[in-house]
Amino acid sequence: EINRVRRRPAPSQPQQPDTQPDQSDPTPTGWNAYAYKLTDTGCDAAAIVGLADGTVWGSHGSATISAAEAQELVARIRENDRERLQGLGIDAFGTGWGLASSVGDSAYWGWPKGTAGSTSYPAIQIAPSKQTIVVGRQPVGNVRCKTGVLAMADSLAELNY
Repeated sequence: EINRVRRRPAPSQPQQPDTQPDQSDPTPTGWNAYAYKLTDTGCDAAAIVGLADGTVWGSHGSATISAAEAQELVARIRENDRERLQGLGIDAFGTGWGLASSVGDSAYWGWPKGTAGSTSYPAIQIAPSKQTIVVGRQPVGNVRCKTGVLAMADSLAELNY
């Protein structure tokens, strides 16, 4: 009995990493936290897009901006042709937006294409900073989103972003 081999249980299969976000603390971190802050100011969807290459640095809310939409937005903003940008509009958050410019030199606001700026639809707010473009989708009747997007772009510019 001294030579008896004790059998060990077979090792369990390795666990796959958990790809689900930790739900115990739903507060986003990093650049997602900046987008999260915009949803606190009244935007129902928000994104921070890198101006150099059109990557989405952070997003939060009920809709997301796709990589293709972000790159198109950056290309149009970098053209620095206001009339062309306003004429073509952009796609963001899965919606085509007509654009206008009435705030300062670089900020835009818009409405879903085909709605002729009706206040019965959500709006989009866009404000570039030094290295980013801040984008927020404003629910019907909520003007705090616009204020939040402009303030966020100003704050990021002060931080050299």
